[in-house]
Amino acid sequence: ITIKWERKDRTGTKKKRKILLSVLISVIVTLFFCSRYTIVYVSGNSMRPTLEDGNLVIVDRWQVPHNGDIVVANPNEMGGSIIKRIVAEGGSAVAMEKGRLIRDRESIHEDYLSQENIDQKETWEEQEGPLGMYFLMGDNRENSVDSRCFGSIAEEAIKGTVVFILFQ
Repeated sequence: ITIKWERKDRTGTKKKRKILLSVLISVIVTLFFCSRYTIVYVSGNSMRPTLEDGNLVIVDRWQVPHNGDIVVANPNEMGGSIIKRIVAEGGSAVAMEKGRLIRDRESIHEDYLSQENIDQKETWEEQEGPLGMYFLMGDNRENSVDSRCFGSIAEEAIKGTVVFILFQ
């Protein structure tokens, strides 16, 4: 009598495990990316020259917004999402003096504005925003419906911060 010992081929099992692990990692990375980031289509010219009509931007839903950040917000009065720049966080005083933005009594250099977007006549009194509120303005000041029209918006109304422009 002869006994043959056959060794089982485990390479197929190892290959299946590697494929399964790769798929699992891909799903986890995709879920993380989709829960944190979203892609938004820019409609309108209120953020020119920074953002143009038709641009696609990546928005980070977890990033805490600060002065100067471009955000996607959903103020109640608008009925939809808007993309604007934060010019003053809650607790800051904001004013406009002959087209120059004044925050906490200091003139803010806004290098993202083009000269044609600065209305030299625009002047308004200082307003102080409550904590947890943000004052938003479009970069194309003459063609923007923003906090000058609807006031400061609550932190909860901000849906995310623009972190990357896909198509410009």
